[in-house]
Amino acid sequence: MPRATRTKVEQRDAEALVKTVRNQIEGYWETTRALRLLMREDQKLIVGGEGQWLPEDVQKLKYENRPVLSFNVLFGLVNFLAGYEIERAQDFRYFPRGVEDEAIGRYATSLAKYALDLMDGRSQMNRGFRGGLITGVAALEVNHQTELTDDVVEGEIGLDLLDTLAVYFDPYARRYDRNDGRFMGKLLWMTPEEAQRRWPQHKAKLTADIGKHFSVQEPDTRSDEWQLAATIEGLFWKRAQLVKDRQR
Repeated sequence: MPRATRTKVEQRDAEALVKTVRNQIEGYWETTRALRLLMREDQKLIVGGEGQWLPEDVQKLKYENRPVLSFNVLFGLVNFLAGYEIERAQDFRYFPRGVEDEAIGRYATSLAKYALDLMDGRSQMNRGFRGGLITGVAALEVNHQTELTDDVVEGEIGLDLLDTLAVYFDPYARRYDRNDGRFMGKLLWMTPEEAQRRWPQHKAKLTADIGKHFSVQEPDTRSDEWQLAATIEGLFWKRAQLVKDRQR
């Protein structure tokens, strides 16, 4: 809702929400700075090649006209463990509580298998397992998809593996699934053109360079571009959660 059309109460609530989301994202970025650097290193080690070397060592070898060699042992280990996981995976099955529920158990099991096949769930969960082996953290999102589906009217259930560095959550969460955290979200990406269409009042700041804070270097949380990008992405997740709550 544009600022000019808000009441004083709506404007106050909007400012409070922006402040809350901004504090959550900045707090996560600050407390996980060292962890995210290690996760990037882990991903480079698995890819192999020059990613297994320090940049200054690569430059030194190239300056001396020496080849940059690497022996990627980790990639084979990750492949072995991921293959073992998918080979030993078991199908979901709903067991009846009594004889009278036997038919319901079979129906529920069939529906679960159908949904899993529909969203390529077995493959996605294996990709999540592989990602967890590499970085220690992987996030799968169950969602409602209306694009690239057979049912273009009602949509279909989907299961997506999110980018590890695009998920933020309460650093004080201790449960495996982080459900005991005060907040959890994902950083949503869009083109600068789409962002300018949604927020024309910030068109001058929404340029192609705004993404560099997330994809190239550690963000400068003092910059206006960072504050705007973090607020937009956090509010997108917050609005999606509010819509889901209303639909329940």
